[in-house]
Amino acid sequence: MSTYTIFTWNVRGIHTPKRRYSIYSYLKRHSVHIAFLQDTHLALPEVSRLRRRWRGQLNAMGYSTFAKGALIWIRPGVPFVEEVQIVDDQGRYVLVQGHLAGRALVLGSIYAPNSEQASFFHILSCQLSGWSDYPWLLGWDFNSVLDPILDFSFSPLPTAPTMAAARALSTWATNWRLLDI
Repeated sequence: MSTYTIFTWNVRGIHTPKRRYSIYSYLKRHSVHIAFLQDTHLALPEVSRLRRRWRGQLNAMGYSTFAKGALIWIRPGVPFVEEVQIVDDQGRYVLVQGHLAGRALVLGSIYAPNSEQASFFHILSCQLSGWSDYPWLLGWDFNSVLDPILDFSFSPLPTAPTMAAARALSTWATNWRLLDI
């Protein structure tokens, strides 16, 4: 069985050539095999340019403005065969079902919105439900925390919207038996 280095990163934008180069160089230098990037800020035309410049397999969804964005990058030589890709038209997630070294699985890069999280998790659940028999490997920035009391223990108490977002995330993660590692 092979060992893979997997990385998830909120990059806060990669729409400048310098930023793209520094992130790609970092991934190569650290021998990352699979990277899940969120908050890429790639407009649709830039996704095509990125596909030409970054070696390896790239599954990405841009958006019409410099906002949002999710991306999965797979290093050249990693034995991943893509079968199905689902992308969010709002640029919030990329889901890819395929085979890694002959084993079926689902890869996903997810960038949740700051608001309306319950509806977002419902939509995401609908997309993933067809793949409930597959193992999932998800990289994400949910713009929320699973335990607001713990994560805000040294700050002011969490607000009602923060608590509601945490409940939506916690319910979603529990329903799908997801672990935060």
